[in-house]
Amino acid sequence: MAIRLRNGHTHGLARFTTVERDHRHLVLNITDRAVVLSNGTHVHRVRTLTSFDRRHAHAINRFTGPGIPIPGTGMHYHIINARTTINLDHRHRLRARTRRAPNIPANIVRQALEEMSM
Repeated sequence: MAIRLRNGHTHGLARFTTVERDHRHLVLNITDRAVVLSNGTHVHRVRTLTSFDRRHAHAINRFTGPGIPIPGTGMHYHIINARTTINLDHRHRLRARTRRAPNIPANIVRQALEEMSM
């Protein structure tokens, strides 16, 4: 079970997919709010469409990895490694790092974990 923080932070994402069939797509996204997991880490869902290129687009619906602290900043980022949907007999891969965001305060994580145990 996971808890989605109502007032949680989000991350920006801007990256190109891999090249397949001589083209690639741009992905621009703002993640969903933080989802606190039972182990105290958090992830974000990335739900988006790629840019429209060569008469088609692809969808992405995947969670990021857990937050990765940026030492000395009080900030963190996430890695996403996702495949797009198949369209016109091909798909692309998105390997990206989100933009940075402030760390979630420990008391907010504790509160979310307490709600999960109720």
